[in-house]
Amino acid sequence: EQRVVQSSRRGCVYPYEIIRMLEGQRSANQVDVPHPDIGQGRFQEYDYDENDVFSSVVRPLGMNSCGVVVGIMTNCTLKYPDGMPRVWIGSDPTRAMGALAEPECRRIIAALEIAEKFSMPVEWIPVSSGAKISMDSGTENLDWTAKVLRQIILFTQKGGIINLIIHNVNV
Repeated sequence: EQRVVQSSRRGCVYPYEIIRMLEGQRSANQVDVPHPDIGQGRFQEYDYDENDVFSSVVRPLGMNSCGVVVGIMTNCTLKYPDGMPRVWIGSDPTRAMGALAEPECRRIIAALEIAEKFSMPVEWIPVSSGAKISMDSGTENLDWTAKVLRQIILFTQKGGIINLIIHNVNV
């Protein structure tokens, strides 16, 4: 709840609030979703495990370990009654204002690899103050952001689709 308030104070939206919205809220035999054509959704979060394998995780909302949340969002629509899956990437503005360092970049690259492997589009809600530069991490984070850019170029050149939903600050 504190991170929701922090995000709101910065004029941003906490990624798990967007996930809840896309999953839909049930109330009195009704599902509240952002568009009447979208049915209730399912979000399966992905992250690295203790063996450094990127896979689905089950954990409480808001327990992400870095400034990005990644997973597969599926919504049923009139056109896709069996569900419309897509890789979902959401920046967490409560963690260094979404600055990109190795942990964030590794997850973004892994998300793009999943999208390519399963021929899914990507929905990305970025909030980023750029590459993280601090006293404990230097310019190597610029290398990681370059790796993300390379993966974006390769993914889109192969026909991959990335839908960017820009809501706030991005560098």
